[in-house]
Amino acid sequence: MDKAPALSRRESRFGKELDAILVHYLPSRTRKMLGGPMAYAQGIAAGSAALRHDHFRLRLSLLKERGFPVYVVVSNLPPVSPSQMARGFDALHQAKLSAERAMARPPVPFEEA
Repeated sequence: MDKAPALSRRESRFGKELDAILVHYLPSRTRKMLGGPMAYAQGIAAGSAALRHDHFRLRLSLLKERGFPVYVVVSNLPPVSPSQMARGFDALHQAKLSAERAMARPPVPFEEA
């Protein structure tokens, strides 16, 4: 799944049969330095990325409190945008390799870099 799911997923009819959840987390590439004519837009993007990350951590902690194992794979994939769609296949391939490597070794807790 692409984000730590809400508790409702775990408590659903299908969720009760799950042993664990594997989440593929993609860190934000938002630039830290703000300035110039795009400072406002950069600030909005940075704030959005911070909220997204905090929400992700909150959902992980809620699942952990309920005793449900969640394993997180963190990848820095090639960026894909409407002007760079050709990178999509490479990003998908890199995501698959990252998940395969993570599943081949013992799980480790999610910690920020």
